[in-house]
Amino acid sequence: MKRVSVALAAVLLVAGLGVAQQQDHRKASCLVGPNVLVTRQRDGYSDELMLATDPADSHKLLGGGILFRTTHPQGGQETRGYYSRDGGHNWSTLIYPEAVSNFSGDPQVAYGRTGTGYFLYGGGPTEQWEMYFYRSEDGGLTWGKPVRFPFLDHEQIAVDDTVGRFASSVYVSGLRDKPHDKPEDSHISVFRSTDDGRSWIGPVDVANNRDFPGRRLQAMNIAVFADGELLVPFVDFPADMQTTVDAGRYHYWFATSKDGGATFSPPQKLFTTERVEIKGPYNLFPFFALDSSGSIFRDRLYMVWMDRDCTFGSCVDRRPGPHAARMLFSYSSDRGKTWSSPRIVSDDFPGIGDQFGPQSIAVNSDGTVGVSWYDARKAPAGNDGVEVNRYFSASLDGGETFLPAVRVSSAATIVIPSIGYAPAYKPYFEAEGISIVPSTSHGEYQGLAADTEGIFHVFWSDGRTGVPEIWTAQVQVERADRRPPPRPELVTTDVTDRVEVLMQPIHELPGTGTVELPVYLKNKSDEPIFAPLAVEVVEFSPEGALLNASNGKSGVGATMDYSRALGDFESLPRGAISEAIAWRFKAPAQYSDYPSFRLKVTARVEQNKHTTQIRNPD
Repeated sequence: MKRVSVALAAVLLVAGLGVAQQQDHRKASCLVGPNVLVTRQRDGYSDELMLATDPADSHKLLGGGILFRTTHPQGGQETRGYYSRDGGHNWSTLIYPEAVSNFSGDPQVAYGRTGTGYFLYGGGPTEQWEMYFYRSEDGGLTWGKPVRFPFLDHEQIAVDDTVGRFASSVYVSGLRDKPHDKPEDSHISVFRSTDDGRSWIGPVDVANNRDFPGRRLQAMNIAVFADGELLVPFVDFPADMQTTVDAGRYHYWFATSKDGGATFSPPQKLFTTERVEIKGPYNLFPFFALDSSGSIFRDRLYMVWMDRDCTFGSCVDRRPGPHAARMLFSYSSDRGKTWSSPRIVSDDFPGIGDQFGPQSIAVNSDGTVGVSWYDARKAPAGNDGVEVNRYFSASLDGGETFLPAVRVSSAATIVIPSIGYAPAYKPYFEAEGISIVPSTSHGEYQGLAADTEGIFHVFWSDGRTGVPEIWTAQVQVERADRRPPPRPELVTTDVTDRVEVLMQPIHELPGTGTVELPVYLKNKSDEPIFAPLAVEVVEFSPEGALLNASNGKSGVGATMDYSRALGDFESLPRGAISEAIAWRFKAPAQYSDYPSFRLKVTARVEQNKHTTQIRNPD
């Protein structure tokens, strides 16, 4: 049995995690696992997130993001990496010395064909920005010194994971200005590496804005087809958004290379099969994904974008508009030459709430397409305190139809239009001398990747704790054409010795006379633990202080139901952590009066691996 001292957590009195909200468990094909906090970062806020999975090991994930520092003496922004060795259950933060000491941004992450980890960013001293490319030969655990090459803005990365002539080549595209920040001479360019990122060749020009009078260019995410052909999308937009005839319009283009990035085809615009141009409004980048699975849709190219200019916190402020913002989707079966007519990814709710970016898209090993975005479908009348959540939907038929969208974030971010994040814990920050810079945008990226087992990993930022922090969750897409594995025979037993009880610091609820202690469970055993999962108080002092037990008791015998802390999943795998459930107590007069208690945890396990059976399985 676990003995827990609440007083220890009270000493750390800070803004804790919100109560894990029970997700909608209606029968659906997209199942969402527990939300996992990747890093607790209080000296700034995290944004511009990317994620990659290791093709050689489905348990390895590599993330990247920008830490916008608000309390650091140097200020500015710093790119950081995030690494998981267990499928996203536990994370470590990667610090790169060059990124700490200089300005850095636009992080990109990827894995090589044999599992080498790549981390890339642009930055350095103001007068000499460069690209910094790091390699990890153990998949993300340790990193060497960076290789540097000329600076590209909004750089993108792709790896040729085929077995063809250019197998294992690494490509980086981006915007190259001559000199930097002079839009009259800018290029979409590509660097390439044929030795696993140790050295770089280039740049090779894909497009030059001398061919686009009055326009500027920007790079989009690149991809490699099954035969090694490289796809490089980009956009053009007005250099002056106010005075041109085509003000505010983004035109979408692509070029390809069949010789490993040495030369490129002339750029082509994106048109539907009816020869209608696909283009977007101001400030809206499209995002691309390629099916590299062995499915019937192999080499199908997908694109997602927004149909309105709508950044985080501002879209809801601009209503009433012609319509609520929506995510649009199109696909190409002929390598970008023609595209399907745009369709709305998710329009299965009343039309007052906006969908907005940054959106993300990925394809898993089954050929299932996943799309994720921010969604304000719960926006109340008057738009005062809009609830924003991260959502996900999937297509099993190559983009023809999409499953009903599911909410990924288990707690909402509250956005006040024109202000951004509601500073839920503002009194604490002010007391600690920490300033809050409300975020009105999540930048240009949020992460989404699929591992070799077909699981999608959503990697996003939200403000449930009062400051934007990084969260992740697994999403499993159930297919009707796949028979699930046989379910093991389970028995309910005492699993107290198989779990670790973890706590976040106590959070005071001002004006209520109560405090909340977020408590979550980690499976430290070698086998999965199955729901129903319950935590029972077997010893408690002082009596009567617990206020929100699932069975209504306030002391010994009180039970908290942790099945809902598993999201839609039925089990807690080895090393996995549940979501936190907030235990609410009466606030004591002094720290020494905080209660302490012993806990007993029960769950179901496989019958041939259990110890003491408590009752027959349900």
